[in-house]
Amino acid sequence: MPNKNSDLCTARENRELAIFLSEDERSIAWSVTAACYSGLHLIEAAFAHIGEHCDEHSQRNARLKKEQSLQRLWRHYRPLYDASLRARYLTTDNGSAEDQIRLSVGAEVPANN
Repeated sequence: MPNKNSDLCTARENRELAIFLSEDERSIAWSVTAACYSGLHLIEAAFAHIGEHCDEHSQRNARLKKEQSLQRLWRHYRPLYDASLRARYLTTDNGSAEDQIRLSVGAEVPANN
């Protein structure tokens, strides 16, 4: 059952976690992921306000892209969603996702990586 207040509370908690994790450069990828889930729960709070809910990322994303009234949300959420995917799953010849994120924000990559 959609619950706007629960989603808003979870969004706040995820935002606080993202801020906390961002203070330790070893946790940048997880900070990005927590920020994404904060956005996800804000979107779910908006859906709950009209009695609706999306169970899957693909369902939510399709709806955000398709419905004119939600496209503004998609423009703000998509960069978080994309960054979260990269943070969790990207591994290249140049290192892990965590390393790539560190480099993109000008942080040092530990020598043992």
